[in-house]
Amino acid sequence: SDMIRSPIFIAGFFVFLILAFVAYKMIKNSDNLSYHIDKWMLKIPYFGNILFIFSLSQVVRSLSILLVAGVPIIESLQVASSTAGNRKIIADLDEIKHQIEQGSSLYDAFCNVKGFPVMLTEMVGVGESSGMLVQILEKLTKHFDEEVDYHLNRFLTILEPLLIIVVGAIVVI
Repeated sequence: SDMIRSPIFIAGFFVFLILAFVAYKMIKNSDNLSYHIDKWMLKIPYFGNILFIFSLSQVVRSLSILLVAGVPIIESLQVASSTAGNRKIIADLDEIKHQIEQGSSLYDAFCNVKGFPVMLTEMVGVGESSGMLVQILEKLTKHFDEEVDYHLNRFLTILEPLLIIVVGAIVVI
């Protein structure tokens, strides 16, 4: 208690917060470093999958809205990729956009870029060939949202007993 209330500890804590904020800004401004951090975040067990699916949900939702509004596919991919929030996914979407600019179909571009779920790739192919791409993207958005909700609820269900055990251990100690 005396240590935490001491002026040295309080000053050190604020210096730590300032240094952490500066480091965060430097990492966010460094494209290469933030790309590798985002790539690493997608590899975190369980949480990486949730982040990936959530980012895909945002991208697919934005893409479907833009296509409904009549925005060309290249511009739609450019705008939709900015909603991903993960530089690895943004780089993959930029590669897809580049392949489409070279004359590839959306389905072929998704097939050539590894890392996207097979279901997303196949559903894009079905939607593109049937002319119902927008409707398929809306259904994919709903599916990804439900998948994120399922994984978060499952995690919270597992977390509750663990928190009770931790609090119980703290009380016992």
